[in-house]
Amino acid sequence: MAHPHGKVPPGHGSPHSAGKNNTLRLVAWETTRRCNLTCKHCRAAAEDHEYNDELTTEESFKLLDQIREVGQPIIILTGGEPLLRDDIFDIAAYGDKIGLRMVMAPNGTLLNEDNVKRLKESGIKRISVSLDGSTAASHDEFRGLHGAFDRAVNGIKS
Repeated sequence: MAHPHGKVPPGHGSPHSAGKNNTLRLVAWETTRRCNLTCKHCRAAAEDHEYNDELTTEESFKLLDQIREVGQPIIILTGGEPLLRDDIFDIAAYGDKIGLRMVMAPNGTLLNEDNVKRLKESGIKRISVSLDGSTAASHDEFRGLHGAFDRAVNGIKS
């Protein structure tokens, strides 16, 4: 990008250089609209069925490559519910392999011993699970599923 005074303003360098002036720190990627809950706050109007217009595994890898070209941000895999993607562990592992810090924000209801093991093996460094109420009743009402609170708490214990 040419600048009239011959200098490039901070943050306006080449989009293909991952230099120390890069300001890209965090990317929240809604990997799927699919979700097993019907939360009141959902921007995606997520439902529990497959969506045809989502990125394929290969397209997801390409997106991660493009992000890596411009920096090394933390990548938050979110959704919908990211654990409903059959390839989410492959996506996480690929991001980890190319030097991105991969984290995930599942709703907690699908966390179990097997999924937690797979999260660790795929390079996920952290997860965050939201509890949207101080009681099971308030959380479940907000999340649209009776038992969501208990399932999330049990998932966290996994």
